[in-house]
Amino acid sequence: MVQYNVSHALLCLQIGNIVVVFLSGVTFGKIYRYLTSNKYQESPLWEKCLVSYMLCLQGLHTALVIYTLFSAILHWHKLDNLEDNTVIPYGIGFSMFVGSCMKTTVQAFVIRRAKQLSSQKCIPILCWVLITLGLAGSLGCSISAIGNTFGGYSVLWLDILAAVLATSIAVDLTSAAVQWIFLYKQSKESPDHTKKLVHRIILLIKRTTLVTSYIRADTIIVVAWITTLLFLPEVFTLTFFASLLSTAEADADTVTNVQPLISSYILPPPASATHSGEKNKPLRRNQG
Repeated sequence: MVQYNVSHALLCLQIGNIVVVFLSGVTFGKIYRYLTSNKYQESPLWEKCLVSYMLCLQGLHTALVIYTLFSAILHWHKLDNLEDNTVIPYGIGFSMFVGSCMKTTVQAFVIRRAKQLSSQKCIPILCWVLITLGLAGSLGCSISAIGNTFGGYSVLWLDILAAVLATSIAVDLTSAAVQWIFLYKQSKESPDHTKKLVHRIILLIKRTTLVTSYIRADTIIVVAWITTLLFLPEVFTLTFFASLLSTAEADADTVTNVQPLISSYILPPPASATHSGEKNKPLRRNQG
């Protein structure tokens, strides 16, 4: 069974809120970069709606975390020792609810991409089942935290929360493995000037997957669950917009580096050169 320490709850809450406020600034910077890029202007309508949806959830999550920080400071500074009957701040439950929606959205986006790349149909289906179970469990954990005490919540939901985090790790690693395998095969068949770009994308997928998986595993092992659950949605949002920005940078790299090579080797010569050659040929015949 998962254990916890109530006496460290206030410290964990403050650390989590500080990390969220810091990451929210980085996240909004990523969002601004993506919204001002050409990729956003050329993206389809569903992707623009998805970005707007994630932007609203990001702002709501940040506001809830800041509210939780100030309410906890105002309420808990009068308590010398936290006990099991201490009520969990309402902002934690609501921020966990919003974070569950953010997590599920990002995972669904990644699984959709993995489905397009994988030839095995059973892998995306398994991931969708795990995502659905994880969403149900995370929503139950977040709703039950609203108005509950630390002691009552730990008895009923901490083990379920650990299971939800474990399923999320499985989904992330599976989807990342599908993308790694696809890109590794493509890098073998690609010319030399595109291998570097493919390797950059593989490195980005490895970093984002390992970061989110490590944070969830750290939550299960160390059980500083308040701290981690507060800033984990921020990490998901960062990986989501980092993925979109990497696609935009890859497109820009393709335009600047790959297309000139293709046009120089494959495209026919300009029409002016053809006409000039045709004009010169009859002149030579007449002279002969």
